[in-house]
Amino acid sequence: MQIYNKRTQLTKRIFISKNESEAQELAKNLAKKNKLLIAHSFLSFEQEEFTIEKNYEVLFFSSPRSVVFYKTRYDIPKSKQIACTGNTTRTLLTSFGFKVDFWSNRPGKIKQLATDFKAWCGKKTVLFPLSDISKKTVSSLFEEDQKEELIVYKTAIKGKKIETCDTYVFTSPSNVRGFFLDNDLSKDAKVISWGESTSEELRKNGCDSFEELKNASLEEVIRLSI
Repeated sequence: MQIYNKRTQLTKRIFISKNESEAQELAKNLAKKNKLLIAHSFLSFEQEEFTIEKNYEVLFFSSPRSVVFYKTRYDIPKSKQIACTGNTTRTLLTSFGFKVDFWSNRPGKIKQLATDFKAWCGKKTVLFPLSDISKKTVSSLFEEDQKEELIVYKTAIKGKKIETCDTYVFTSPSNVRGFFLDNDLSKDAKVISWGESTSEELRKNGCDSFEELKNASLEEVIRLSI
C-alpha cells in the first residue's frame, strides 16, 4: 500500500512491514522529505480458543496484539502484576486503566529484556499470552512449573510482490519471512531491523548488512535519516 501526497513528486521509496493505518505519521514525515512510504504487512491474525489452566501472579504481554486477543476471552485482573515488552504495549495497557509493573525501554534487545524480566520475577508464576508462532524468547527462561504459555491468536503469513525500494524497515521475524516469499533485496538497499529477533531472521535469509533499532518504535524510525 502506498502512502503519499500525489501532488508531490517523490524521489525515494521507503518500505515498512506495517499496515498503512499504523504508519501515517511516518508517511507524513517522509513526504516532507520528498520520499514515498510503501506500507504493507504480510501477516493476518485469527482468534484462538484458549483456557487458563494454572494460577499465576504475573501477566506478561509481548505485544499490543497479545493484549487485545487475551481480552476477548478474559479480563485482566487488577490483583495481578502486569509486565510487557515495551512502551507501545505499556501505552495500550495504561489506556485501559492498568498499572504496568515491568517493561523495557529497549524492547528490541529481547534477550536482555528476557534476562531482566526473569530476575525481576524471581519465583513468581507467570502467564504468557502468545501467538502460535512466537519464538518464546522470554518464556523459555522459565521452568514449566513457573509458567503457562497460552496461545491466544494464530498468525498467518502471506507473500506479496513489493516494488523495489531504497530502504526497507522490517518490524518482525514473521514479516521478514513474508517478504522473502515473493521478493529479494538488492545489494545496495538499506535495511533496518526492528530488533534482535528480526535481525536473526534477516541473517537466515542472507541479509547480513542492516541497522538495528535500539528502541524498536516508529518514533525511532522517524528520527532516522532515511
